[in-house]
Amino acid sequence: CLKCILNTFLNQNVTTENYKFTENGIYKVPVEDNMAGLRKYVSVLPDIDDPEIFGMNENANLTYQKQESEFLINVILMVQPASRSSSGGKSPDEELLNVVKKIQNNLPEPIAETDVNKSLFD
Repeated sequence: CLKCILNTFLNQNVTTENYKFTENGIYKVPVEDNMAGLRKYVSVLPDIDDPEIFGMNENANLTYQKQESEFLINVILMVQPASRSSSGGKSPDEELLNVVKKIQNNLPEPIAETDVNKSLFD
């Protein structure tokens, strides 16, 4: 539940030294107080967050991977050349272009250097 997850991040223990958000200790309150130290801390964090940080078990990750695999297989099947018929359906290239457009529409806008603190792009 949301309250349980928030309680992990918003409690009095967060201000104590070496507080860990997860039992494995990967996610903890950084002790660095300068930008270089914080960047170093962030650079060692995993590229893909472990479900534990969100209060979930490993099955959540397996479910996610299964969904992503099914999506990829469906995309491959959708753009696979079908048998030719006179039904006037879309060509494989048109199908692929539609998929690409859908993906592009779901991507977030790039962050412009002018919209944020300059030191973030050093």
